[in-house]
Amino acid sequence: MTPYAPKDLFLLALLVVMSGCVNDEPMGASAQSHTNKVSNFSRSFQPFTIVREMALDVGADVKMTFVWVPALRMWVGKYDVTNEEYRRFKHDHNSGEYDGHTLNEASQPAVEVSFNDAVRFADWVNRTAKLPIGYKCRLPGGTNEWLTFAQCGDGRKYPWGDEMPPKYGNYHGQEGAGLWDKIEDYNDRHPVTCRVEDSCKNEWGLYGIGGNVWQWTSESYESNSICRVLRGASWRDGGADVLECSYRLGYDPSLRLKFIGFRLLLSPIILPKNMGSTSVAPSVSD
Repeated sequence: MTPYAPKDLFLLALLVVMSGCVNDEPMGASAQSHTNKVSNFSRSFQPFTIVREMALDVGADVKMTFVWVPALRMWVGKYDVTNEEYRRFKHDHNSGEYDGHTLNEASQPAVEVSFNDAVRFADWVNRTAKLPIGYKCRLPGGTNEWLTFAQCGDGRKYPWGDEMPPKYGNYHGQEGAGLWDKIEDYNDRHPVTCRVEDSCKNEWGLYGIGGNVWQWTSESYESNSICRVLRGASWRDGGADVLECSYRLGYDPSLRLKFIGFRLLLSPIILPKNMGSTSVAPSVSD
């Protein structure tokens, strides 16, 4: 038999702990010794106190901020991923410009990013940043996750409430670049994408949920479809129906456009049912 490498033994121990394979039957000294080792290993999965905001360092003192959302029991990106953050992964990324207005400043959201690009970026963050034990970065689901933090738990029609025009958000108002229809009696002062910190905050502390850029989700547009759902509308959009939280676009996962970006979640790695839904304690601190 080929001997196991240390990495293989580590993974084997992890599987034993997470699957609940150890029983309470009497055992010999050798088996008891093995169980003690597994028990010691499992102590590394102790609960920890959840902070309301968490910053992940992706290098060169660039930090991505996440906000704890109790309704989802996970952290949600406080902002859309910015050009500065994305360029830690793809150094030559250029979000370009539109009608003479730049989209490429460090704190503007990264655009010209496909669904596939966003997934690769999340995987890179998982390999690069120091994450909480039992958590990983990924794109949000659509109805079960994105819609939850867009509606702030109250089923609102739009990210800001139930009536037009918007109360906040970077949409296609009277200031908007481009000659297509603009929102009447609305001016957000941003002709194209704005800095993420200027994209307006909802009641759960998340910026740019509505407007600025469409956001990729992991949701399939239709069953058996390769197209992925985008939500949230952008600086180009002003139609009342398009601005609704429930509105969806379905695009090919390889598509890159000047009004499409993304945000990430920091979510629990799925555990077996007998281990519960998360590996952390529910207590929250500032």
